[in-house]
Amino acid sequence: MGAWPSYLRNGPISVAIGEQTTVTDPSESSADPEEGPHLLKAALEEQLDGCRVSRILGVGGVSACFAANIHPYGDVAVKVTWKGSEGGSSWLAEAAEAELDVYQRLGQAPSTAAIAARAHFAGDLIIRGQSHPYMVMQRLGRNLEAVACSGLATAKFVQYALEMLHCLEVLHITGLVHLDVKPANFCLRQWHHHLFQDRQQSPKAPSICIIDLGGCSTCPTLMEAGRPASFFGTTEYAGTTALQMLRPGPADDLESLAYSLLFMWNHGTLPWDFAEHRLSMEGGVWSREQLRTMLEERNMLWKLACEDETTIPPFIRRIRNYATRLQVWELPDYSYMRKQIKAAPRQRRSSMDGCSLREGARACKRARHQSPETQPGKKAKLWSSPDSTHPPAKAAPVPLLLRAEE
Repeated sequence: MGAWPSYLRNGPISVAIGEQTTVTDPSESSADPEEGPHLLKAALEEQLDGCRVSRILGVGGVSACFAANIHPYGDVAVKVTWKGSEGGSSWLAEAAEAELDVYQRLGQAPSTAAIAARAHFAGDLIIRGQSHPYMVMQRLGRNLEAVACSGLATAKFVQYALEMLHCLEVLHITGLVHLDVKPANFCLRQWHHHLFQDRQQSPKAPSICIIDLGGCSTCPTLMEAGRPASFFGTTEYAGTTALQMLRPGPADDLESLAYSLLFMWNHGTLPWDFAEHRLSMEGGVWSREQLRTMLEERNMLWKLACEDETTIPPFIRRIRNYATRLQVWELPDYSYMRKQIKAAPRQRRSSMDGCSLREGARACKRARHQSPETQPGKKAKLWSSPDSTHPPAKAAPVPLLLRAEE
């Protein structure tokens, strides 16, 4: 596997601060938000030979995904970007090309092919004179956000958590950081798919794949640590460094994994919800002040939730605290992380009252402004560290190359 293309060396986080163009709302697309999905569906069936779109699989901040059937690939998923560009010159076009490159390179070696879907081909749809990049790939099953919300047994939780960690470990070893780790970006495989061996013939094959690799960037080096970067990702799950608008690394992915596990552990609920902050977004872009406010709010809610071990069990606290202590260029100790996940208790509560936690946080925030800890010259402690037995991090920089296996 050769060097990654230049776009991936920085990815979407290289966009100049204050000039971000990340689309977080379909209304920002070149298509009308009401008829957008219908326009994309019609364009797919008209411009792709033999394509029959059956339904919409999901709509994200940058793209929409459709279930389709295309000969000779059979049932596939087609990912199309919402926002178009003239001549395909936008960073979204670069991201689409880079995403295809990532999927194809991961598919070159058995050890990396297992964590991602198979990408077939890509191209551009022309809608109203603008170019919309698309990619045709293997269709997967439900994402883990939907699985968690519908109920997840503890044994399955541990299995999926270990496989999520494995996906990130493989991605990091190849020299990439995902930047948008969350339950919705992990999907179950469909073992009946004709391009893959039957599940009974491959009992050790992973059950899930990691998706949405268009936002990846290469792992930072020691010299790149602390550099300013534009924010890219989902605020509820984003790592601390990313929310500070600094260059993120593997530690941010693992911090996001901790919040993802918290969501899954509590049956599809987090102690924090930033929906109200989205109402104040301008042009689909977060301001530095908004990101700082959300980080402080999340830290406060994390501290409150840590008081109840049934809400945030010790193994999730240890994973999160370990991730926040890593340097941005360091490779984590994945064996330690696996050990923590396997230590998950067998019993857990049936649900979590996230609303009461958020109300409590608002009361604490009001009290915090009157606390002596926040007086001038004193620094308030935003979160606790219940565990200090984590192993030292590896100091070696993350490798940027991986040889393809024969």
